[in-house]
Amino acid sequence: MTLTLNIKKWVSKIMEQKQIGFGFNRGIFCGPLAGEPVVDHEIKDRETDEVIRTIYKIELELLFENRTKTVRDESTIPFLISDDMLEELGDVKVGDYLFIRGRWRAFSLRDEETGKRYTSPMGTVSKIEKVEEMTRTRNKIELHGYLKSKLYKVKFDDEGNILRDEDGRLVPDLDEDGERIPWTRRNHENLQVNDVVLLVKNERELEDGEVEVIHRDYIPAIGYGAVARQICDDIDIDQMVKARGYVRKREKNGFPGEYVYEAVINRITALDEDGEAIETRDHSFQPRKEDEDSEGNEEETEE
Repeated sequence: MTLTLNIKKWVSKIMEQKQIGFGFNRGIFCGPLAGEPVVDHEIKDRETDEVIRTIYKIELELLFENRTKTVRDESTIPFLISDDMLEELGDVKVGDYLFIRGRWRAFSLRDEETGKRYTSPMGTVSKIEKVEEMTRTRNKIELHGYLKSKLYKVKFDDEGNILRDEDGRLVPDLDEDGERIPWTRRNHENLQVNDVVLLVKNERELEDGEVEVIHRDYIPAIGYGAVARQICDDIDIDQMVKARGYVRKREKNGFPGEYVYEAVINRITALDEDGEAIETRDHSFQPRKEDEDSEGNEEETEE
């Protein structure tokens, strides 16, 4: 049996299976089409090498603006869409408004030249339609998963350079009990920042009771101000969390002309083992002692 013969049945089966465990990934996006669709990759039958599905990449111009109008971001974001969805969408041209329901994924890819693996975040399309005008929600994601990484204090040499070990890893600054110290950093705009990674699972239960891993995404994200402090002080590694935010494109630090795509968290909630919210302190303005004399510390949250 070939994948070509069974792919519709396989898709139908996946749709009927019940998702289990803790994991949720949803995005709502609306914006004008930024360019013509281009082929990203093809899916082939392993036995016949026949192309059974073509995956295209499209880009949308997305706008995010918070309620107080203090944060505004305009980014061109890539999405993967299958050939059948693109065909069903019909004739669209650059500038047409498209509404997408989908997911924000983080694909683990391998560089063909170096062989090194890297993470490539982008959107995937579950539903798409052409609309006449912009919807109220234009750039929003919701992720339920586990906090797998956040910032910790590191050591510096006498010249102010970050210390690294023989393998190139950062050398942590430990407390008196030998534990790592949760931390935040200041970016070039003097905003308080926390860089994190969220593990978002998609696992389904098969008819025989076995658990099938559809995918597991390690999604890089960033939080500012109150969110950065909350993650630093109150959320532990492997903690269950619910996070909301948006996606953006920004220039890569120290690499002019190179860009990265990332999720920006503007709200995060820690959960206990039963999935109930854990109360945390108010971080809207609680600077660290060493930050009290720093400028621009108030109202630096990206909510």
